[in-house]
Amino acid sequence: MLESQEGGKARIRGKHFLALAPAVRAALTSRSRTFRQLVQDHAGAKPSEAGVDLPALLADLAVWRRISPWLPLDGACLFRSGMLAAFLGTLGHRTTWVFGVRTWPFQAHCWLQVEDVALDDEAERLCAFKPLLGV
Repeated sequence: MLESQEGGKARIRGKHFLALAPAVRAALTSRSRTFRQLVQDHAGAKPSEAGVDLPALLADLAVWRRISPWLPLDGACLFRSGMLAAFLGTLGHRTTWVFGVRTWPFQAHCWLQVEDVALDDEAERLCAFKPLLGV
């Protein structure tokens, strides 16, 4: 688990609480939206003009990992990745939503990444999947 430098725990700030509202809204609306609509919403998000600030992204991700077990929402990878994408997007981070499959036994999966860093899954697990779409 990623940890900040302050006492080994991710420091939760006001901006993180504000970013929870769009994440929860994304979670609640995702159940009534089509896959195409979810992908189009993510593809339409504004990219950061400053590029990737990986230390800030990882710090915000550590906060998400600290907060998310307390959220009353859970679901499949599509649902969880959508929530995390909304949370990080509100904080100014642009992520790539990757959709992949494996053939035997067949399984579909999705995850978020920035550059070559997987944000919401373990690299060892993702090696089994062939990416088909990155948005």
